[in-house]
Amino acid sequence: FTSAQIANPANVTATYSGSVNYPGAHSEPVSVIEDTNRFVNITLDDITASPGETITITTSVLYAGSNVDGGKLTYKINGKTIRDATTNKVIYETVVDGVASATYVIPTTMKAGNHTLSVTYTGSSYDKSQANATLILVKETGTTQSGNNVLGVSNTRGAIKTDGATTHVITSDNVDQYITANGLTSLVSPGDTLDIQGTIDRQHSLRINKPINIISSTQDAEINLHSVSEDMIGTNPGNLFEINNAASGSNISGLYLYNTQLWLYNTYDVTLYNMTMYVINQSVGNGVGQTAIRYSERITIDSCFIYTQNNGGSTSMALTGSSDVLIRDTTIQGVQGEIGQGKGVGNILYLGNTYNVNDKPSGFTMRNTNITLEGCTLLGECVQSITELIKNSATNCTFINNTYNTTGNFGHMDTGTNGVAIGNKFYQTADLIVRENSHAYDNVFYGTGKVTAYQASKVYNNTIKTISIAGINVLVENNTITTVDLKATGAAYMGNNSIINNNNISGNIDSQGFSSSRFNSNITISNNNISGSISLVRTTTHTIINNVINGSISISSNAQNTVIRNNTIVTSSQYAVTVASASTQVVDNYLMSNNNRLLGNYAVSDTSRAATILNNGPSEDELTHITIGDITGTVGDSISVAIDVTNDIGRSTDGTVYFMVNDEVLVDEDGTVITATVSDGQAVLDVVVPSEWLRSDMELALVYVNPNYNITENVVVDISKRTATVEIISELDLVGPGDTITLQARITDNEELVGNGRVVFKLNGISLDDEDNNIYCVDVVEGIATLEYTVKDSIILGDYELEAVFENQLYERSTGSTTLTIDSFVE
Repeated sequence: FTSAQIANPANVTATYSGSVNYPGAHSEPVSVIEDTNRFVNITLDDITASPGETITITTSVLYAGSNVDGGKLTYKINGKTIRDATTNKVIYETVVDGVASATYVIPTTMKAGNHTLSVTYTGSSYDKSQANATLILVKETGTTQSGNNVLGVSNTRGAIKTDGATTHVITSDNVDQYITANGLTSLVSPGDTLDIQGTIDRQHSLRINKPINIISSTQDAEINLHSVSEDMIGTNPGNLFEINNAASGSNISGLYLYNTQLWLYNTYDVTLYNMTMYVINQSVGNGVGQTAIRYSERITIDSCFIYTQNNGGSTSMALTGSSDVLIRDTTIQGVQGEIGQGKGVGNILYLGNTYNVNDKPSGFTMRNTNITLEGCTLLGECVQSITELIKNSATNCTFINNTYNTTGNFGHMDTGTNGVAIGNKFYQTADLIVRENSHAYDNVFYGTGKVTAYQASKVYNNTIKTISIAGINVLVENNTITTVDLKATGAAYMGNNSIINNNNISGNIDSQGFSSSRFNSNITISNNNISGSISLVRTTTHTIINNVINGSISISSNAQNTVIRNNTIVTSSQYAVTVASASTQVVDNYLMSNNNRLLGNYAVSDTSRAATILNNGPSEDELTHITIGDITGTVGDSISVAIDVTNDIGRSTDGTVYFMVNDEVLVDEDGTVITATVSDGQAVLDVVVPSEWLRSDMELALVYVNPNYNITENVVVDISKRTATVEIISELDLVGPGDTITLQARITDNEELVGNGRVVFKLNGISLDDEDNNIYCVDVVEGIATLEYTVKDSIILGDYELEAVFENQLYERSTGSTTLTIDSFVE
């Protein structure tokens, strides 16, 4: 297949031909789904415990020998997803560095024996993967309690015996000796295996009423009972392939049922594996579903194929009064064939069917709960109202990693109340209904289907085309969405008290109350990236905060008490916000509209003339930025400072710049302000570095001025003191103790005499001082420092280093030196 065929998806036709003629041999289109085969390796150990005990389920998850980080694990016991006993929420754990642990309290009512403990991994980077282990509970005896229904059987029922079990080969020639319309004959004992080979064609029911295994070792078992519903309400469904209460615990695999009513009635602990239930152009399942699970518990449908075409408009598979059901890796497909009254096909899957229940067993309490659909593919031509993808009246249902592909307007996948939808894929028109108190996350829509969220539901981490909020207290968070629809379609379907938070929304958000007396109320729209616009009509108490919006916000005259705060709206529309209601507050937003022509408060249109519109930016000066080149130099030198002035929206930056030092304008020696003109965004400011720039408390700022506004930018400078040259110019050939000598030093800066400063003379590093030990500090006059000094009589004869040390606040400390010889012989 090409990638384009997989993406569309393609239609593939498979046609059978051979020497054996099978009824109904034909071809059908199927959808092609890409398989990347990135399965993780899950390690799960067996656990031994007692009913009522809290267990810890520790799982390691690897891929290609490395720890997996991320993704979620869900857990099941005997195919039933485990839930928290207090909150009734599905227990799942996040994989961190290859490990996840979950705690679970084993129900006190759970039967002793071996139970299948399974864990399923789902994550965006890897394929769904599963591992199994055994949960071993303390053995119990007595009456079996199944949910709220006492089945009244011994503890051996449903546990198929292996000791002494017999395998019977069943063919068309001998089937009547083993299976009849009334049940299994005495030739079959509980625990036996029936190996059905070839075609079984009968005009009556076949009833399984003992716990047995059914297989087809030749993989060619086909059963055709020519079922025809006698009415539309299920009272006479025709010939049945039935598994009843007495057959609880049976395992049936490898059968192909053709135009045959499959009937699981008041049974439990039954597994159907690798089965095909195929109905075409025959009235099978009217009022009950062609595959009917009725008043049953702990049923597993694994790796099966259920196909219905033109069966008189009835459901493909229906669960009635049934709970703790696992449907795994199964394909269910409905094809109309013909459309009209009594034609076509009904719902693809019906969970919690409440119709046509007059056959309910005496004393049985209806329970439609704890149903799991995992890894399945549902395909449907949902072009008429009787054909919904998943119609659901059950509670606590879990939908994990399924694929839904429909045509028509009725491809609804319904979670039921308290349901969970995780990691599902929706193609073409398939959509998702998230019922009360349900969760939907990690789902992806590839077609045009939408999500409808009802009361107290949570929708997060999905990729969605359109979401419609149809109930109160809905949370929509961390999704990628095209459109958010809050248009109330009735008084009971208003999105009050809902939150739209932290989503990427490529389209619009539209909130509309139901009527002039039924306003949408108390809705928060926060922290979203919105490419489109927000519109409020017949609303009250909406808060729009911290969003980034590329469109605009429209507040109608009947939208009351709206707060619009801290949003960033940059739009080509005439106005960023259009207000027609005086109770609206538009405060502290960043607003730019009309292709950047209107800014801040000016980007708001208030036709009410009474709305609160305050502190909205940006002002023009906030969009203008000044870049100043490095300011380095030496005191007294001339420097050129390069200045760039830019504007975010391309407006002219022509103006003037100047410096301020400690809030005083910098002037030249004549008292004239030193300025430069900004042209085409550039200016050069020429200044002579003043001595004030050396002060530790000096604050330098650049001021930019244009006809509309001023901007002041603080400037950091790196200014150095000047460097002087010190030269001792005294002629001191013969000096003795007690002599008075003239010491002179010349101070220059680039061969120019330095006008001021002070010099200290030193001998061998010791400053010269008078008889009172006062150090001589000599002023520099026109570049010369002169000291008349009398050599002390006590001086030791010899050679000395004579230094002249120059200091000036504008200069670095500078030194010049020579050698002075003190000798006793002086003429």
